[in-house]
Amino acid sequence: MPRSELEGGESTEFDEEKAFTGKKKPIPKQRKVIYTSSLRIQVKNVKNAIAEVRAINNTYQGFIEKLQTSNSYKQAVMVLRVPVASFDRAVEDLQKIGRVDAKTITADDITDKFTDAELRLQSLQLVRKRLYALLSRAKKPEEKVKILKEIARLTTDIEELTSQLEYYKNKSSFSTITLTLSAYQRQVAVKYLPSPFPWIQELSIEKRSSRYTRLLFDVFAIKKPKGYFDKLSSYKKRNSNFIFTTPGYSSGVRIGYVKNYPNANLAFWLQAVQLEAKKRFYKRIGKSTIRGKHKFQVLVFQTSDDTIYVLGIQVFGKHIVLCEGFFKDSKTYKAYRKTYDRWIKNVEYRQWLNF
Repeated sequence: MPRSELEGGESTEFDEEKAFTGKKKPIPKQRKVIYTSSLRIQVKNVKNAIAEVRAINNTYQGFIEKLQTSNSYKQAVMVLRVPVASFDRAVEDLQKIGRVDAKTITADDITDKFTDAELRLQSLQLVRKRLYALLSRAKKPEEKVKILKEIARLTTDIEELTSQLEYYKNKSSFSTITLTLSAYQRQVAVKYLPSPFPWIQELSIEKRSSRYTRLLFDVFAIKKPKGYFDKLSSYKKRNSNFIFTTPGYSSGVRIGYVKNYPNANLAFWLQAVQLEAKKRFYKRIGKSTIRGKHKFQVLVFQTSDDTIYVLGIQVFGKHIVLCEGFFKDSKTYKAYRKTYDRWIKNVEYRQWLNF
């Protein structure tokens, strides 16, 4: 701000560098060092390893700043905050939970940065205090406005420095350890043997089975689920993989039927479908019975990329009815699950076709 004199001859502008003239620079009681470590570890079971990490962290009175899992608990990232005094012992114990693939440790001495920030904060606080004293003696409105603007600027700088010092204190008091946990990768190749039943082989999230009978639209009275778009016309022309889809194609549903060959009951086909899902590394996350106009057994699977595939099955004489649902992730499935269930409940067959 421009230099200006009050009636008493005092300036509203201060030289912050001179605020501590003649005062000795404070000496910190101890050095401040930020310790960080990064560990990449392979473990037999990621879930069990997370539990071990929690126990180690609790032993040293630390806390978990972040925990993120992916790929159905085949991998996890954990960020631990451990008191600096326990840093070395914590890192040593964490390495024992599995095979360490990579390890880094860094130590950043911030003593000088901390001291400089602390000194500057004290200087700004002193300058602001003097400005408040000047403000109480100022008589001209324009002088008061200038002083208040300078006080506002200093307050912003003081808040930033206070925040910076808190950050330094936090980081130098609690070390940061980042863990990447992953399940052991088997070295042997696993040969995928598809199901001996063609219609199960062709079950797919991306495309409909070519074995869906062409009389599909004569057999079922299909009702559009709430919140879905009608793609029936495109589906008939094979330009869409689903009969109904949500905006943005985050979810889609379709219905069809295949021949019950070899002739088997529902329990047999449920077991066959689940066996195929296991080979594809799908995780079954749900199983239920939905009773409406007809009774369906519903299986819910989660793929490695969190896609949800739902399959409703009913054995009806010489045929098997399939109600498929696709959801791009768990959140989408949660949002539309009830809609899918209601859709299955309302499935109707045209009896005159001797279905």
